Amino acid sequence: EALSDDSSRRAEGRAIAFLCAAREFEDLPVRHNEDVENAELAASLFKDDGDLGADLASLGYDSPHAKAQLLVHARLRDAPLPVADYATDTRSVFDQTNRVLAALVDVAADAGCLNATLALGRLSQALSTNCAGHRDALCQLPGVSEKEAAALRRRLGLKSSRSSALEALVSSGKIDGLSNAARDFLRELPAGRTTLKASVASDGAPARTVSINAELDVSATLRSPAPRRRGQRGASFWLALADGDELIALKKVQAAGVVEATLVVEAPDEAVDDWRMTLYAVYDRARGFDAVPVELPGLRVVVGDGKSPEASALSAGAAAWAPSS
Repeated sequence: EALSDDSSRRAEGRAIAFLCAAREFEDLPVRHNEDVENAELAASLFKDDGDLGADLASLGYDSPHAKAQLLVHARLRDAPLPVADYATDTRSVFDQTNRVLAALVDVAADAGCLNATLALGRLSQALSTNCAGHRDALCQLPGVSEKEAAALRRRLGLKSSRSSALEALVSSGKIDGLSNAARDFLRELPAGRTTLKASVASDGAPARTVSINAELDVSATLRSPAPRRRGQRGASFWLALADGDELIALKKVQAAGVVEATLVVEAPDEAVDDWRMTLYAVYDRARGFDAVPVELPGLRVVVGDGKSPEASALSAGAAAWAPSS
């Protein structure tokens, strides 16, 4: 779903709060007088985000969970830290974030929370690039500040917006003059727009489950990928199938070439004339490479009451679906 800049900030802030509420961060040290340092850091970080600042203050600046949030926000906004100990604490927090976030995605998916799952997926992009969602997309390049991003866009002649600048850079292939770290990062990204297709697997007969066939076309990378370190995993997409605001299926697939996947869901337990589902594909490594969501054709859900031809073979109260005419 399209989000305005302000609502995107709020969604990211809520996702960070959800992440940092995990018990893995309850032992993060809050040293003597660090509550004062935390309050001052919050004031500098959230000058334009009063709601985020207020939510954090309600936790108390002596809370390890509040401090964890501050450290995440500071890194994603490339903000200076007040004391050297905070750099060590930041490394401690980020050692846990990937594992905790993966578990929270599963929790949100099991609860059927589409918006929370999408927000966590987009937080994964921010954590992977150390770049908050509201910043210039070129700041996702290692070591590139807001000022350097603006200069880079002028030098390369990129006409794209702040939000789509990284995708435009990858598509242009203009990587000469960038740092080795930036070129290695770009080599791992899709070289063009990722496309998503989806269809309902049907033989024309009603069934109690619905199988959605998804095809994700991830363009070849810009050049040969940089060698991966031992234990480093490749990039992935989350495929999220939704019924309105309810998430009904989630699957993670590798971002490589043309990927085919099947998501299976149960039909609703009541009759529906036009049941519509939407499929999302969220990239886990960087912002700007999610596929355009696909709305599937409407399905008609029938209930086994013996009165309609489609339902005649179903037991009383059983639900099935049929292609919408």
